[in-house]
Amino acid sequence: EAVAQPSELAMVAVTGEFALPPLPWEKDALEPHISAETIDYHYGKHHLAYVNKLNELLGMPENADWKDKTLEEIVIGTTGVMFNQAAQIWNHNF
Repeated sequence: EAVAQPSELAMVAVTGEFALPPLPWEKDALEPHISAETIDYHYGKHHLAYVNKLNELLGMPENADWKDKTLEEIVIGTTGVMFNQAAQIWNHNF
């Protein structure tokens, strides 16, 4: 099975909603340097929160023009809270 390259992960969108990309390794694969608990917190809570918030923002009527855009388009074309959420996802996907 091919593993998605970071540039592909950064563009993940499914019918207008973004999803947390799967980790390309097991959560404990980076131990002892980074614990599975740290990965759970950073990926499963922190990264996921940015994805959920961006999807929430995209669901608002005033943001309808952005709903079918790629993550890159949102990062380049927005400001404020929407930019921050999209940029954080972009950063964390790498």
